[in-house]
Amino acid sequence: MSVVLADIGGTHARFACLEDGKIGKAEKFPVADFKNLEEALEEYSAEKGTLYIATAAWPYPDGVWRFARPDRWVISKENLERAGWDIAYIGNDFSASARGAISLSPDYLYNIQAAAPHDILQSRVAVLGSGTGLGLAYVDGSACVQETYGGHMDVPHRTDGQHTIIKLIGRIKGDDRPVSAEDIISGPGLSLLYKASCMVHGQPLEEATPEIMLDNKDEVIFAHPLRLYHEFLGMFAHQAVIYGHSYAGLYLDGGVLHRLVKSEAFDTDRFLEFFIGDPLPLIKKQMQAMKVNIITDPFVALRGLVEMMDKNA
Repeated sequence: MSVVLADIGGTHARFACLEDGKIGKAEKFPVADFKNLEEALEEYSAEKGTLYIATAAWPYPDGVWRFARPDRWVISKENLERAGWDIAYIGNDFSASARGAISLSPDYLYNIQAAAPHDILQSRVAVLGSGTGLGLAYVDGSACVQETYGGHMDVPHRTDGQHTIIKLIGRIKGDDRPVSAEDIISGPGLSLLYKASCMVHGQPLEEATPEIMLDNKDEVIFAHPLRLYHEFLGMFAHQAVIYGHSYAGLYLDGGVLHRLVKSEAFDTDRFLEFFIGDPLPLIKKQMQAMKVNIITDPFVALRGLVEMMDKNA
């Protein structure tokens, strides 16, 4: 019986087979192209087997995993078993990504700050993912993953201009919920940053997807929202590291960051400026000494599933 690994996000589904302990036949499918997970799995492989799932959806009391948006897939163990699959595991996708991150070789890491010698021995790392949403997890020296709802914290700011942008995004969203980090540091957040920038500069309020912004990154109208994205990302990462006392390293992941790196649009200097900030000297020393990497492997969550399987074997 074959083993299939599935990473189900809000925008893409990634599948792979486990062959002799290694990942094979890794493929990515747009979620919008399929009615449900069962249909996407049928497209990937007609052969049914054991299924391990990592997903950005969350479990509900009825046993079904759902996304916050009602137009996304639901993941039902009962429906999958009815379709012929043996469900071995369903869990959080970012936990799998975090577990996979610490096992990656340098070939899958884009280093933006090299580690420096420092006095305090640390073992915990932070893993942050900016994609359709915003994920945050911690991994300790024994490879134990701590899940969080960190992406839903209130968004940080340091300047009056950043505060103005947050208030404008609150108006654009049009609901009573405070603006969270995920509302800004994500793919949808990039689009909101563009709209808020239009309002600041007195320009017509237009739509711009992250793809459009990055394909035209040198245009002046996109410079401001892209700069703001890196500032907010840096401030959120700053808080995440301090909250989690995770000075052993920081891994950045997610579709937005993958696109930024691919488009040569990741602003390392601005990110590090707001990531390090100006905290107490002891904290600043630790943050300047951390290794910071962007994960470039789109299948890191599937690798994490394999690591979790090995640990529980």
